[in-house]
Amino acid sequence: MIEDEEDGDYCLSHVGIAMLDSSICEKIKDKTSNGPIGACYLRVAQGTKNEDLCAKVPGDTTRANCFSGIAIEKNDENICSKIERPSISANCYSKIAVSKNDVDICKKIKDRDSKRDSCIADIAEKMKDETICLQLEEGRARDNCYKDVALQIDGDLLCEKIANESIRNSCLSGIAVKRLDIYICAKIEDQGDRENCYSNIALEKSDPSTCKHIDFDFSKKLCLSSIARKEKSSAGCILLDDNDSRYDCAYGAALAAKDASMCEVIEKKGTKDKCFNNVAVSTKDIAVCVNISDPKEKSECERSTEFTVLQK
Repeated sequence: MIEDEEDGDYCLSHVGIAMLDSSICEKIKDKTSNGPIGACYLRVAQGTKNEDLCAKVPGDTTRANCFSGIAIEKNDENICSKIERPSISANCYSKIAVSKNDVDICKKIKDRDSKRDSCIADIAEKMKDETICLQLEEGRARDNCYKDVALQIDGDLLCEKIANESIRNSCLSGIAVKRLDIYICAKIEDQGDRENCYSNIALEKSDPSTCKHIDFDFSKKLCLSSIARKEKSSAGCILLDDNDSRYDCAYGAALAAKDASMCEVIEKKGTKDKCFNNVAVSTKDIAVCVNISDPKEKSECERSTEFTVLQK
């Protein structure tokens, strides 16, 4: 009854979708890919789970997504073979393979080596079975597969099978932090990765003593300072060797806790007063200035607090 052909086509499309009736889609006159016929066949195909209707959907990508969506919903990899777009086909096979724990389905992925490898690795991780990784060629793909499985089973011994040093270190570090086990960190060859491992465990446990395993002074300072701010406690700052580092650590804790008493851990008088001054300024609490013994410095603290001026 609608005289305008375009409006009539859109009307047919809406009714076809509402009725899930593909015969109504066939009555649409505009057969172009960006017209209403594509949406009609696509939505009816999805609603009825009839993959044969996907073949009538114009537009390569939309048609491919139609096949893929129904294949995944039906968990039927045979439908994936009808997809012409390689990337969508690979994703279709991969999702169904992992769902079925079937490596042979992964091997149907063509011209997508990385996607095929990822598919196999995903199954190995899901099944927690490192022997599946052996179906990958030696190299980064197999090493990453071992790492993924190792992290699932907390298997530091499996990490040691990894040939690539960077992936092996990442694997060991991940398990060490998961188990809060510093002895696993000790297996890491690279100093930077090893010390990051110690630092992550120290922060996770809020344990300043773990930071002592770190040799690099800056990393040790960062480790202790991070714990001090997290715990709002300057207790661990005393483990730092020099007064400037202890100041930075205690000052960070004092600010986090808004507690000037944490400045007491600093031994050097001038640096301790600087800590009191800057906590007073940062918290805008002029009462903190009373902790400063030198009258001139105390007066300066009170003035600086009013104008929010930190000491350098």
